[in-house]
Amino acid sequence: LGTALAMAPPLGRVYATADARAYVFVPKDRRQILVFSRTDGGVRAAPTAELDSLVGPSNSRTKSCAVHAFVGIITYPDDRSLVIVSDSEPRTSLYNEGVGSVRVITKAGFLPFKSSSTSFVSDGAAVSAGAKMRSQLKDFLEGGDFFFGEEGW
Repeated sequence: LGTALAMAPPLGRVYATADARAYVFVPKDRRQILVFSRTDGGVRAAPTAELDSLVGPSNSRTKSCAVHAFVGIITYPDDRSLVIVSDSEPRTSLYNEGVGSVRVITKAGFLPFKSSSTSFVSDGAAVSAGAKMRSQLKDFLEGGDFFFGEEGW
């Protein structure tokens, strides 16, 4: 494997806002940021000029994690989560066109929205079912069979 793939940096970082009302994804190119609202589930692109007002100055940002890839926003019986790949390892894979480099998912992260929507039931059965579904998805993603390409790195 090439050194570039083995040392590939993440796509960016995701931060929680100081008031915990949103997640902010900052891509490594810093052209625009994505703001994921935890209150209404909306997603919007914003200029990087908003970054400090959302997550504070760079010397005081503490709540963040690396993002290697996005799985999506997934709904469970008790909540919705932004599911990310927070770590990956380089591997070689066989394609129709030959052998190529990929990144295997080694760690998935679940960033809860904690929706106040009445469409989510907060009883014990729903919470238990949601926890089981998240655990199964985590095991499924981190099982070594899921990967993504190096394109864009």
